[in-house]
Amino acid sequence: MRVLVEGGRFIVNSSDKNLTVSFSMRSGEPICDVAMLVLVVGDLKFYAQTLGRDNMSSHWCMWCKEHPNTWDQLNAASSVELWTLEHMVEHRHKIIREKLKDPKEICGIVDFPVWDFIEPLNYIIPQLHIEIGLINYVLENFYDFIEEQVEVAPPKEQMARNSMILNDVAVIKAIERLDKWHVIGNVDLAMQCYSKPELLKALRA
Repeated sequence: MRVLVEGGRFIVNSSDKNLTVSFSMRSGEPICDVAMLVLVVGDLKFYAQTLGRDNMSSHWCMWCKEHPNTWDQLNAASSVELWTLEHMVEHRHKIIREKLKDPKEICGIVDFPVWDFIEPLNYIIPQLHIEIGLINYVLENFYDFIEEQVEVAPPKEQMARNSMILNDVAVIKAIERLDKWHVIGNVDLAMQCYSKPELLKALRA
Protein backbone atom coordinates (compact mmCIF):
# COMPACT_ATOMS: atom_id res chain seq x y z
CA MET A 1 0.00 0.00 0.00
CA ARG A 2 2.89 2.34 0.69
CA VAL A 3 4.13 1.73 -2.87
CA LEU A 4 0.70 2.62 -4.23
CA VAL A 5 0.50 5.84 -2.23
CA GLU A 6 4.04 7.02 -2.82
CA GLY A 7 3.99 6.13 -6.52
CA GLY A 8 0.68 7.81 -7.13
CA ARG A 9 0.10 6.32 -10.57
CA PHE A 10 -1.27 3.18 -12.20
CA ILE A 11 0.87 2.31 -15.22
CA VAL A 12 0.58 -0.66 -17.60
CA ASN A 13 3.52 -1.29 -19.94
CA SER A 14 3.75 -3.75 -22.81
CA SER A 15 6.99 -5.45 -23.81
CA ASP A 16 7.52 -8.69 -25.74
CA LYS A 17 3.79 -9.40 -25.57
CA ASN A 18 3.90 -9.25 -21.77
CA LEU A 19 2.08 -6.76 -19.61
CA THR A 20 3.69 -5.26 -16.53
CA VAL A 21 2.15 -3.01 -13.89
CA SER A 22 3.96 -0.28 -11.97
CA PHE A 23 2.89 2.53 -9.67
CA SER A 24 5.48 5.22 -10.34
CA MET A 25 6.73 7.23 -13.31
CA ARG A 26 8.70 5.24 -15.88
CA SER A 27 10.16 5.94 -19.30
CA GLY A 28 8.57 4.64 -22.47
CA GLU A 29 5.07 4.73 -23.83
CA PRO A 30 2.74 2.78 -21.52
CA ILE A 31 -0.62 1.42 -22.60
CA CYS A 32 -2.23 2.96 -19.54
CA ASP A 33 -0.94 5.76 -17.30
CA VAL A 34 -3.37 7.41 -14.89
CA ALA A 35 -3.01 9.27 -11.60
CA MET A 36 -4.18 7.35 -8.57
CA LEU A 37 -5.43 8.47 -5.15
CA VAL A 38 -5.69 5.99 -2.27
CA LEU A 39 -8.61 6.61 0.08
CA VAL A 40 -9.35 4.83 3.35
CA VAL A 41 -12.89 3.65 4.11
CA GLY A 42 -13.83 1.97 7.39
CA ASP A 43 -15.54 2.60 10.70
CA LEU A 44 -14.40 5.16 13.27
CA LYS A 45 -12.70 2.54 15.46
CA PHE A 46 -10.55 1.45 12.52
CA TYR A 47 -9.69 5.09 11.77
CA ALA A 48 -8.65 5.63 15.38
CA GLN A 49 -6.44 2.53 15.35
CA THR A 50 -4.59 3.45 12.16
CA LEU A 51 -4.15 7.11 13.09
CA GLY A 52 -2.67 6.48 16.53
CA ARG A 53 -5.87 7.41 18.34
CA ASP A 54 -6.91 4.01 19.68
CA ASN A 55 -8.85 4.36 22.98
CA MET A 56 -8.80 8.13 22.71
CA SER A 57 -11.61 10.29 24.06
CA SER A 58 -14.47 10.17 21.56
CA HIS A 59 -15.00 13.92 21.88
CA TRP A 60 -12.01 14.74 19.66
CA CYS A 61 -12.10 14.98 15.89
CA MET A 62 -9.67 12.91 13.80
CA TRP A 63 -9.60 15.47 11.01
CA CYS A 64 -9.42 18.95 12.58
CA LYS A 65 -7.64 20.47 15.56
CA GLU A 66 -10.64 22.37 16.89
CA HIS A 67 -11.58 21.84 20.53
CA PRO A 68 -14.95 20.06 20.93
CA ASN A 69 -16.34 23.07 22.81
CA THR A 70 -16.03 25.17 19.65
CA TRP A 71 -17.79 22.79 17.24
CA ASP A 72 -21.22 24.34 17.72
CA GLN A 73 -19.77 27.70 16.70
CA LEU A 74 -18.39 26.47 13.37
CA ASN A 75 -20.11 27.02 10.05
CA ALA A 76 -19.35 26.68 6.34
CA ALA A 77 -17.33 29.89 6.38
CA SER A 78 -15.19 28.88 9.40
CA SER A 79 -11.50 28.31 8.87
CA VAL A 80 -10.16 25.32 10.79
CA GLU A 81 -6.69 23.82 10.95
CA LEU A 82 -6.59 20.22 9.78
CA TRP A 83 -4.38 17.46 11.09
CA THR A 84 -1.59 16.13 8.88
CA LEU A 85 0.68 13.16 9.47
CA GLU A 86 3.58 15.53 10.11
CA HIS A 87 1.62 17.49 12.71
CA MET A 88 0.43 14.29 14.42
CA VAL A 89 3.96 12.89 14.67
CA GLU A 90 5.30 16.21 15.96
CA HIS A 91 2.51 16.43 18.53
CA ARG A 92 3.15 12.88 19.72
CA HIS A 93 6.85 13.68 20.20
CA LYS A 94 5.82 16.79 22.16
CA ILE A 95 3.54 14.73 24.42
CA ILE A 96 6.38 12.32 25.19
CA ARG A 97 8.99 15.03 25.57
CA GLU A 98 6.95 17.30 27.84
CA LYS A 99 5.07 14.42 29.55
CA LEU A 100 1.70 15.98 28.82
CA LYS A 101 -1.28 14.51 30.68
CA ASP A 102 -4.11 17.02 30.25
CA PRO A 103 -6.64 15.86 27.59
CA LYS A 104 -6.75 19.41 26.23
CA GLU A 105 -3.02 19.17 25.54
CA ILE A 106 -3.07 15.60 24.19
CA CYS A 107 -5.94 16.36 21.76
CA GLY A 108 -6.71 12.66 21.28
CA ILE A 109 -3.20 11.77 20.02
CA VAL A 110 -2.24 8.67 22.04
CA ASP A 111 0.30 7.04 19.70
CA PHE A 112 2.10 7.42 16.37
CA PRO A 113 0.08 6.71 13.20
CA VAL A 114 0.27 3.08 12.08
CA TRP A 115 -0.11 4.07 8.44
CA ASP A 116 2.33 6.96 8.25
CA PHE A 117 1.86 7.40 4.49
CA ILE A 118 -1.88 8.17 4.16
CA GLU A 119 -2.97 11.65 5.22
CA PRO A 120 -6.05 11.99 7.50
CA LEU A 121 -7.66 14.06 4.73
CA ASN A 122 -7.82 10.83 2.67
CA TYR A 123 -9.93 9.10 5.34
CA ILE A 124 -13.53 9.25 4.08
CA ILE A 125 -16.39 9.83 6.50
CA PRO A 126 -18.00 6.40 7.11
CA GLN A 127 -21.45 7.24 5.74
CA LEU A 128 -23.10 3.98 6.79
CA HIS A 129 -22.13 4.35 10.44
CA ILE A 130 -22.91 8.07 10.48
CA GLU A 131 -26.35 7.46 8.96
CA ILE A 132 -27.09 4.64 11.39
CA GLY A 133 -26.09 6.83 14.31
CA LEU A 134 -28.10 9.82 13.12
CA ILE A 135 -31.20 7.75 12.36
CA ASN A 136 -31.05 6.03 15.75
CA TYR A 137 -30.64 9.41 17.42
CA VAL A 138 -33.64 10.86 15.59
CA LEU A 139 -35.81 7.81 16.33
CA GLU A 140 -34.95 7.79 20.02
CA ASN A 141 -35.80 11.47 20.35
CA PHE A 142 -38.99 10.95 18.33
CA TYR A 143 -40.11 8.15 20.66
CA ASP A 144 -39.29 10.29 23.69
CA PHE A 145 -41.35 13.13 22.23
CA ILE A 146 -44.33 10.80 21.62
CA GLU A 147 -44.20 9.46 25.17
CA GLU A 148 -43.79 12.87 26.78
CA GLN A 149 -46.09 15.00 24.61
CA VAL A 150 -48.55 12.79 22.67
CA GLU A 151 -49.21 9.49 24.43
CA VAL A 152 -48.01 10.08 27.94
CA ALA A 153 -47.33 6.73 29.57
CA PRO A 154 -48.73 6.31 33.11
CA PRO A 155 -46.22 5.89 35.96
CA LYS A 156 -46.93 2.16 36.27
CA GLU A 157 -46.15 1.59 32.58
CA GLN A 158 -42.95 3.64 32.83
CA MET A 159 -41.85 1.59 35.86
CA ALA A 160 -42.68 -1.63 34.02
CA ARG A 161 -40.58 -0.55 31.02
CA ASN A 162 -37.65 0.37 33.25
CA SER A 163 -37.96 -2.96 35.05
CA MET A 164 -37.98 -4.77 31.72
CA ILE A 165 -34.75 -3.03 30.69
CA LEU A 166 -33.09 -3.90 34.01
CA ASN A 167 -34.28 -7.51 33.72
CA ASP A 168 -32.91 -7.80 30.18
CA VAL A 169 -29.52 -6.56 31.39
CA ALA A 170 -29.62 -8.99 34.33
CA VAL A 171 -30.40 -11.91 32.00
CA ILE A 172 -27.49 -10.99 29.69
CA LYS A 173 -25.09 -10.83 32.64
CA ALA A 174 -26.42 -14.13 34.01
CA ILE A 175 -25.85 -15.82 30.64
CA GLU A 176 -22.31 -14.43 30.54
CA ARG A 177 -21.63 -15.79 34.04
CA LEU A 178 -23.07 -19.17 33.06
CA ASP A 179 -20.91 -19.34 29.93
CA LYS A 180 -17.87 -18.43 32.01
CA TRP A 181 -18.73 -21.12 34.55
CA HIS A 182 -18.98 -23.75 31.79
CA VAL A 183 -15.42 -22.87 30.82
CA ILE A 184 -13.88 -22.53 34.30
CA GLY A 185 -16.41 -23.81 36.86
CA ASN A 186 -16.68 -27.32 35.42
CA VAL A 187 -12.96 -27.82 35.95
CA ASP A 188 -13.14 -26.52 39.52
CA LEU A 189 -16.14 -28.74 40.27
CA ALA A 190 -14.39 -31.80 38.87
CA MET A 191 -11.34 -31.08 41.02
CA GLN A 192 -13.52 -30.68 44.10
CA CYS A 193 -15.32 -33.97 43.39
CA TYR A 194 -11.92 -35.65 43.07
CA SER A 195 -10.49 -34.00 46.18
CA LYS A 196 -13.43 -34.74 48.50
CA PRO A 197 -12.90 -38.54 48.77
CA GLU A 198 -9.18 -38.03 49.14
CA LEU A 199 -9.72 -35.50 51.92
CA LEU A 200 -12.19 -37.79 53.77
CA LYS A 201 -9.76 -40.67 53.43
CA ALA A 202 -6.96 -38.57 54.88
CA LEU A 203 -9.12 -37.41 57.82
CA ARG A 204 -10.12 -40.99 58.68
CA ALA A 205 -6.52 -42.07 58.66
